[in-house]
Amino acid sequence: MKGRSSRAIAGVIFVNIMWGLSFIGSKRSMAGGLQPFSLVFVRFLSATILLFPLAFLTKNTPRIRPRDIPGLILSALFGVTVYFFFELEGLKRTSASTASLLIALIPVFTLVTGLVLHKKHPGKWQWAGAGFSLIGVFLVVYDGAGGTDSAAGVLYMLGACLCWVVYGEVTDKLLKRLPTLTVTCWQSLFSLISLVPPMLIEGTDLTAVTADAWLWSSLFLGVICSCVCYILYNDAIALLSPQKTAIFLNLNPLAAVIGGALLLNERMTLLQGIGGVIILGSLLLVNSTGRKDAAAENSECSPR
Repeated sequence: MKGRSSRAIAGVIFVNIMWGLSFIGSKRSMAGGLQPFSLVFVRFLSATILLFPLAFLTKNTPRIRPRDIPGLILSALFGVTVYFFFELEGLKRTSASTASLLIALIPVFTLVTGLVLHKKHPGKWQWAGAGFSLIGVFLVVYDGAGGTDSAAGVLYMLGACLCWVVYGEVTDKLLKRLPTLTVTCWQSLFSLISLVPPMLIEGTDLTAVTADAWLWSSLFLGVICSCVCYILYNDAIALLSPQKTAIFLNLNPLAAVIGGALLLNERMTLLQGIGGVIILGSLLLVNSTGRKDAAAENSECSPR
């Protein structure tokens, strides 16, 4: 089990680095003519095209029962379509820095949800880790602060946070009875279907989209950030828990800042570097103490 947990931690770190870098891919795609929902549609079209053949090739036939369908649809809506609606609307009304700080509340919301719904009492180190991680995110995005933040923008971003909490909770239940790849396949397909109406409303002229935008949206954002990353993230939920997995989301802004410095020649400050160290330290804190707590809990419950 220890090896599987280590694999899940490595996987979710990779996921959040890629999701942080996805901001660069999204910028390039939208600069090439794709509107936001059209971009998300292309991402999940690429992912869906790959996921189902992958399931069959690995002998994970994506069979589901009627009772699984509501949860799969719900998780697809909240994890993709509704989440992106709130996030995109929030970004229109807040600065990028404020948006990043509000999204960094997801781990805290997830811990509270676990406490309220499942009576999971997070240890003091989990709360401390979530708090330190939030401080780290603040330092990372602080220098980018600016712009006008509206109350509506803040509410939209909080709505995005709650959507991701719902996604984690529903997906956790699905993974207790279905394989990770099966869940990810159907979530991707239902997301794709639900993205059709907002994409049509946007009215993107697909003939005017550049080759560069197609490559970024279909290959990097579709294959890596949607197909591979959702498999790994769902796997981490199954092996760790929604609460522990959510804390890693705060690697997103750090990866975005480092990626911007390396790939776009954007400035990275000392303050941002300090914030990055705090974020990494908070993750080490939560996971090292979490393993000790789990070991102690297992020894107490052992029949031997």
